[in-house]
Amino acid sequence: MAAQARLVEQVIQVPVKVTDAYGKVIEQAIVVSLYHESTTPAPRPIALVNHGRAAEADKRASMGRATSITNARWLAGMGFLVVVPTRLGYGVTGGEDVEDSGPCEC
Repeated sequence: MAAQARLVEQVIQVPVKVTDAYGKVIEQAIVVSLYHESTTPAPRPIALVNHGRAAEADKRASMGRATSITNARWLAGMGFLVVVPTRLGYGVTGGEDVEDSGPCEC
């Protein structure tokens, strides 16, 4: 009888160092969700899945942890290790909004 695959989820923190559009350096850990199927042997190819950006700061702060679970489940089923970071300034990672480049004056 063949083994039944199950989705394995792991949540880690990864230290990052970024420079924003104004030259300010920010160092902080980000929360990263990892997914793979239990029956897929390592090493696995990596698929990075990134979340979008809400226009409002309160929505970025309240998003929780990025999971992209539907995409993660499908990619893991294809044999990938799926990496889903919650970027700086969002949800459980929190911190400064390093992606802010000021108002658009087009």
